[in-house]
Amino acid sequence: MSNNIPSNDKYIIFLKPHYFKKNFLKSIYRKLIKNLELKGITVFNIEKSVNELKRMYKYRNTSSPIIKNKLMFDDYLYPSINTLYIHLFNGIYYNDTIYNKKKLEIEREMLFLLAGKLGVQYISYNTDITETTITKMQGGVNIKKIDLLTNFNKTITHLKGISGKEEYLNRGAPVYLKSNNLQEVEQNIKDRIGTMNSNVFNYDFYKQSIKLESFVYKRFEFKMLNLEYMIDTDDISDISFSTKAAFMDVGLNLLFDKNISYNEKITYKLEFFTDMELKKEFGKIQRDYIDPFYSIRELYDLMDNKDKAVHLICEYIMKLSNTELNLGNKLSEFIKNSEPGMFESICHQFQSTSQIKNWLLKTLNNNIEELPKIESIYAVPIKQSENEFIIRPINIIEEDFNNRLYTKVNNIEEPNTENIETITPAPSISSMISCVIREINTDEIEIN
Repeated sequence: MSNNIPSNDKYIIFLKPHYFKKNFLKSIYRKLIKNLELKGITVFNIEKSVNELKRMYKYRNTSSPIIKNKLMFDDYLYPSINTLYIHLFNGIYYNDTIYNKKKLEIEREMLFLLAGKLGVQYISYNTDITETTITKMQGGVNIKKIDLLTNFNKTITHLKGISGKEEYLNRGAPVYLKSNNLQEVEQNIKDRIGTMNSNVFNYDFYKQSIKLESFVYKRFEFKMLNLEYMIDTDDISDISFSTKAAFMDVGLNLLFDKNISYNEKITYKLEFFTDMELKKEFGKIQRDYIDPFYSIRELYDLMDNKDKAVHLICEYIMKLSNTELNLGNKLSEFIKNSEPGMFESICHQFQSTSQIKNWLLKTLNNNIEELPKIESIYAVPIKQSENEFIIRPINIIEEDFNNRLYTKVNNIEEPNTENIETITPAPSISSMISCVIREINTDEIEIN
């Protein structure tokens, strides 16, 4: 790679071209560059660097890791002169004034994304701030000689920052539940959030962060429900000040009276949903994924006015009869010839799309042989105590003596219900009442 382009150097600075040319100040400029390099700062000629970047971007040399990641300086393509830049990750640089703020923001966002994938419920945090002030006490500037009389005073003050607590919804955490080992967890993380088209989450940054890797390991391997995570910003006050001092030491006109920097330490306390809570929600999402009617029925159950809520179900049935079964005209005729309110009263009873299809085919075609098998019937986990659940299956009765479909909830507690959350499809209409409980096969469900 060209010497004119940074290659993940930790500290870099760009100087004007005349700092590298022969002139009457050559010895002073050479001393400045040497002092900067002794502090671990890589020095570049800004003219050569910008020209090289322009050339590479123009010809789009995609084989170069720089083009793939795009060198960025304070979120811009090109750097500024006499500015100390600090490398964060993947060719992203920020100046010493905002570096800590950006580092904190990115690590926090990555932590929150990981926590969300691992089933977090609450995140509480508190902040401690360290203020470092470096003040010029006395001294002057001598262009021929380093001024040894300049003194500085450094004071450190500890402050209390903000605190708060955030609550997150239970989304089933499939990345956590579906993984059999740590390698699968990390692969799922890489597949799901490691390919985001931004630098909010960077998988390479995650793999280079011992703290983030340890966080994921503890949560997955030990099933920990409470974890503490601490983010510290880097103390860059010394390197920032020494860069300014390097210019002053050679007598360059750099005004400096006071430098104030802030370091933050944020402690996060994370509380996670239990595995049972996550599995319950994952099963619910699975049912919604298989049958879109489930979410409509759930909304119906939440509404107090059932006479209004039932129209959600009616609209779904009308759309289903038109788009999938080609029975829209027959259904309209059925409603027209029925007693007022009869169709709505039937709609109150439906629990799944399969029930609706069965009823439509039987009622409108009057042919039992055309009835499809029940696609899915689900059990509902009912919490009895902190760690005890029972399964109350929903049994579908084909019809009562009035030839109207209804559902019945069987309130008998089922034995051996541990880790059992759904019921297999009934093999036929004639055996709908015989439901077999089975475990969820999570391999059939796509991770969201």
